[in-house]
Amino acid sequence: MTKYLLTFIATAGIFWSCSSSPESTALPQESMITISGTLEGAGKIILGQLNPNQIDNIDTVFANEGAFTFDVATETTSFYTLLFENGMQMLLAAEPGENIELEGVVSNGGIEYTVSGSKRSNVLREINMKAIESSRQIQALNTELQSYQGQPDFNQKREVLVAKYTNIMAAHKSSLVDLLNANNDHPVAIFILFAQVEKQAVFKIDADFPYFLTVDQNLQKDFKDNPHAAFLHQQVEANRSVAVGSEAPDFKLPTPEGKEVSLSDFRGKVVLVDFWASWCGPCRRENPNVVAAYNKYHDKGFEVLGVSLDGLPRQQNARDAWLKAIQDDNLTWTHVSEMNGWSTVVKNMYKFNGIPHAVLVDREGVIIAKNLRGVALDAKLAEIFGE
Repeated sequence: MTKYLLTFIATAGIFWSCSSSPESTALPQESMITISGTLEGAGKIILGQLNPNQIDNIDTVFANEGAFTFDVATETTSFYTLLFENGMQMLLAAEPGENIELEGVVSNGGIEYTVSGSKRSNVLREINMKAIESSRQIQALNTELQSYQGQPDFNQKREVLVAKYTNIMAAHKSSLVDLLNANNDHPVAIFILFAQVEKQAVFKIDADFPYFLTVDQNLQKDFKDNPHAAFLHQQVEANRSVAVGSEAPDFKLPTPEGKEVSLSDFRGKVVLVDFWASWCGPCRRENPNVVAAYNKYHDKGFEVLGVSLDGLPRQQNARDAWLKAIQDDNLTWTHVSEMNGWSTVVKNMYKFNGIPHAVLVDREGVIIAKNLRGVALDAKLAEIFGE
């Protein structure tokens, strides 16, 4: 059952709120869209127009034995939601002049439906169906993991399941890449870029920036005035400066001894800029992996620049905690910090909202990878240093 109908459109900056709007004025027939069909169990249906910052409710019908019809005026590519009486929603894409027909069943378990007359609405349905299948597989892994709780080999079994999870997400992404390549000149591609599975983004704008850039460049040619294309363009421009392939923004921060150190001071070296903090559990758990990589490749030209976000308002003795963590975790590389927590200037420069966050910079100061951890970091460094 398709019960996750909007899980793939939870984008950064899009808020699902509802507001009423006045009826649109009459437009020529070629600017009209008809959305009709039979959805058993639908009850009351609210038609909403999806905009980047909200959903505007534009019409309501009571489906007689599931049958319904909406006539909508539009002069551009638009996206609509159907909100059903049981709280389920369906997302549709429409072009002026299209007659979209839906057939299916709405129940508390979800929605099963087919759509005709709209190529892009079928793309949205395909995204959703892929998400449902991958979610089913991931939920099965979670159930299996829970069954291992308390067993002495729990960690080993967990590693096996994590590897399976990684493969599921990789396969899911691969299928979406094919779908994206087939639709990267249309606003529907935005919904592919911001697809989610189990609340996890499939594409990440920092690591997958080339995909976002390609779609943005295509849409700026033919859909520049489309509000969804404008939203994507804003996201691309905001992240362009720290995308893979861009020159890493330079900064200067003090070491524990008070010496000012710049990222550019490391030019000629491969540098991992590691944003972390003593109070960050995941950061501390990742530190042994970074230490191992540093010890293995330092003599070949690998450096780590630790940038601490210690200094939270609630944090007592932040400086002492920072220095103790450096010592306890054997972090023998260069460390800098403003001791200003999340208010550090580098947060906005590097556009991250969580730590650990790591940026790998090449000898010329260009960003070549982000958030490589564990074996992924080691594999990248082996590729760079020829091992």
